[in-house]
Amino acid sequence: MIGIHLDYFSIWYKLGTNFLKSTFKSMTYKRVLIEWE
Repeated sequence: MIGIHLDYFSIWYKLGTNFLKSTFKSMTYKRVLIEWE
């Protein structure tokens, strides 16, 4: 039971970090575009 829970947690953790990284990149990208104009 604990092993399955850890696998589930690691999958969600990876998805969450990837989501945060992509949103952070898009935010910084938009900010750079605004500053360049």
